[in-house]
Amino acid sequence: MTTNIFQWEFILNAEEVKSLVDALENSQRVDIKLKRKAEFITDSEKIHAELDDVFKKLGSITE
Repeated sequence: MTTNIFQWEFILNAEEVKSLVDALENSQRVDIKLKRKAEFITDSEKIHAELDDVFKKLGSITE
């Protein structure tokens, strides 16, 4: 088994750092509340039905 290791080097200028700090300082906490109990689904037909329901709801929001 092989493991790929990814490493990124970020080089930011002063303006980008200031924008990042401003965004972090002004961000607001988001509380997530579940509307229904979570369940573990293994049946592929039920998974597709659930996803279809989600995408229908998303489609009605964007229209």
